[in-house]
Amino acid sequence: MIMARNNQIFRKRIKYLTRMDYRVFITDDGSTSVIDTAVGDTFHSKYGAISESLYIYIGQGLHYVLPEKKELRILEVGFGAALNAFLTYRESLKSMAHIFYFAVEPNPLPPEIYNHLNYPEMAGVDNGKEIFEIMHGCVPGVETSLTPAFILKKEHCGIEAASLADEFFDLVYFDAFGPAFHPGIWSSDVFRKIFYSMKPGGILVTFSSGGQVRRNLVKAGFQTVKLPGPSGKREITRAARPV
Repeated sequence: MIMARNNQIFRKRIKYLTRMDYRVFITDDGSTSVIDTAVGDTFHSKYGAISESLYIYIGQGLHYVLPEKKELRILEVGFGAALNAFLTYRESLKSMAHIFYFAVEPNPLPPEIYNHLNYPEMAGVDNGKEIFEIMHGCVPGVETSLTPAFILKKEHCGIEAASLADEFFDLVYFDAFGPAFHPGIWSSDVFRKIFYSMKPGGILVTFSSGGQVRRNLVKAGFQTVKLPGPSGKREITRAARPV
C-alpha cells in the first residue's frame, strides 16, 4: 500500500512548477506528474499518477507475468518520469525477481523537473531518492546495476531508432504519449518491431484501448484483450505474442 509522506509540504512547494516546456502538478492521489506544454499531453492521469502506474503496468503487466518468471527482461517505451521503472524496482525488492530493464526516451527530463517529483517519498523505498536520481541521471547506453538483481539501461532515442534483439523481452510497458499526440509511435510497423523483440508468450500492456491501436497491434501479430481501466479510464489493453 502506498503511504503518502509529507504530502502537505509538496502541495505548498509545488502548485505549478515550470521549467522550459514542462510543468509539475499534483494528481488526485497526491502523487506528482508532468505536463509537456509543447506537446499538450500529461505524463500520467490527473486522477492519480502512482495509482495509474500501479494498476496498469505493475498490476496488469508485472504481476501478471511474475508468477511464471523470476528473471525478467522488460522494455519500456516512454521512460518519462521514471515512475514505472521506480515502482518496478520496488516490486523487485519484494519479489526477489532479477530484472533487466531497458527503456527508451527521446526527451529525458532535466533535474529541475525530476527533482520535484515525489515518488520516492510516497513509495516508501529505502534510499528511494538516491535510486530515483540514478535512474534519471545514469549514462545512456550503459548498464547500471541498482542492485545485483535490478539492472537498468536507457537510450535517449525513440523506439523507432532503438536497436532491439530478437525474442529478448518478456514484458513491454508501452507508455508513450497518446495516439492523438504522437500517432507514429502507435503504428503497426513499430508494434511489429516490438513484437519480434519479444519472446513467444511475452506480454505488452498499455493505457490505450483505442480501436486503431488494437487493430495495429493485431496487424503486427499480437493477440489483444481489453481490460477494465483505472480511475478515470474505462479500458486498457494487454497484448501477447502467441507461443
